[in-house]
Amino acid sequence: MNILVTGASGFIGRYVVAAALRQGYGVRAIVRSADRPLPWGSHSQLEVVHLDLREGDRLQPVLEGIDAVVHLAAVLSGSLEEQQQGTVAATQSLLAALKNAQKEAPIQHLIAVSTFSVYDYLSLPPGSLLTENSPLEPHPERRDGYTQTKLAQELLVRQFAAETSTLLTILRPGLVYGKDHLWNASLGVKVKDKLWVCIGSRATLPLLYVENCAEAILQAVVYPPNSRHTINLVDDNLPTQKAYRDALQQYAPALPPHIRVPWAWVNHASTWTSQLPWIGQQNRLPGLFVPSRVHARFKPLTYSNTRAKQYLDWTPRFSLSEALARSVGAADLLQEGL
Repeated sequence: MNILVTGASGFIGRYVVAAALRQGYGVRAIVRSADRPLPWGSHSQLEVVHLDLREGDRLQPVLEGIDAVVHLAAVLSGSLEEQQQGTVAATQSLLAALKNAQKEAPIQHLIAVSTFSVYDYLSLPPGSLLTENSPLEPHPERRDGYTQTKLAQELLVRQFAAETSTLLTILRPGLVYGKDHLWNASLGVKVKDKLWVCIGSRATLPLLYVENCAEAILQAVVYPPNSRHTINLVDDNLPTQKAYRDALQQYAPALPPHIRVPWAWVNHASTWTSQLPWIGQQNRLPGLFVPSRVHARFKPLTYSNTRAKQYLDWTPRFSLSEALARSVGAADLLQEGL
C-alpha cells in the first residue's frame, strides 16, 4: 500500500512517516519547506515532495499510485488569515486535486486528522464524558483561529466525502505530547518568559503520546471502518493535571516556574468579566476572559477511547511513564528501527 502524508514535517507527521516506513508501506511525504529535512529522507520506501498544498496544479501527479491519504497539514498558530490559508485553503486545494483524481485512479481512503478543539465545551457539564457525539462549537468566532479553521476543515472533508465515493475517517486526537512537546495549554497560561499560571489540578488531561497517535493513524489506514466515522484518540489511564505535572517533575525536572490557581476562580472570573457591558467583542479579549476558551482548556471532563479500540483495533502501546521516559531519553525515536 502507498500512503500520501501531508504535513509530514510536523510533530505528528514525522512520527506517522516513521511508523509507516517501519511497517513496510510506501510513503510519499509532502513537506512545505525544505528547511526541515526529514531524518530518513534517503529511505528506499520514502519519496519526499517539497510542495505547498495551495499549488493545486502541482498536486495531481503527486496523487498518482496513492491508495490512502493522511491529511495532517494545518497551521497551528499565527494570524487568522495565516491559519485560513495554511489549513482551509490548503485543504480546499488538496480536495480539488483528489476530486480530479477520482476520474482516473480513485483514492480509496482519506484520513483527516482533526482535534478536540472543535467541541462545544461550554455546553458540557463538569465531569461529563466527552465523546464523538458531543456537540461541536456553535460560535467558533469566540474561540481561537485554530478552532475556527479546524471546524472549517472538517466541514470541507465531509462535503467532499458526500460528493465522491472516497471513504472518510476523521480522527480527533486529544493533547498530543512527546519529545520536546511535554507542556500543554491545558496545564496553564504563560504570563512571563519564566512564569506560568497553572489553572486547576484535578481535571483529567486527554493526553495522547505521539507514538501512540501515529500508530492509531496507521491503524485507520489498515482497518478503515465500513462507513464514514469520526473517532476520538486518547491514551488509557489518563492522568489529572497534578499527576501529569508531578510525572513531568520526575522525568524532566526543568519545568517552568509556576503558581497554581483553582479552576473555579478562573471560571467565575471569566463568566463575570464577559458579562460586563463595556467588554465588547469577546474575540478581542485575552483567553482567560472568554468563558468558551477557559472551558475548552481547563474544564474537568472525562474521556474515552472506546470507539478507537472498537473500529481501529488499536490499543495505546506506551503508558504515561514509558512515554515520558522515551520523550526525555537520548535515543532518536524517529530513527529507531529504520
